[in-house]
Amino acid sequence: MAVSAQGVVQIDNPRTGHFVLLGADRIHHFEHEPHRDWDGLKHGLYELRTQLVLSGNCVFYRPRQRHH
Repeated sequence: MAVSAQGVVQIDNPRTGHFVLLGADRIHHFEHEPHRDWDGLKHGLYELRTQLVLSGNCVFYRPRQRHH
């Protein structure tokens, strides 16, 4: 939803109300999807270096499993 001047990204889940703050080191890259942009908001997908886990009101992250 937002990126700070320090590169911290806030990701929100509007359906559940969860949100998490991630440093740039946890994000592999962002794929912009301009066909989904509206009302000044940009849409796309983050590929993360970590897995987000929703548990109750909390969000935890753990290392992604690497597949060989």
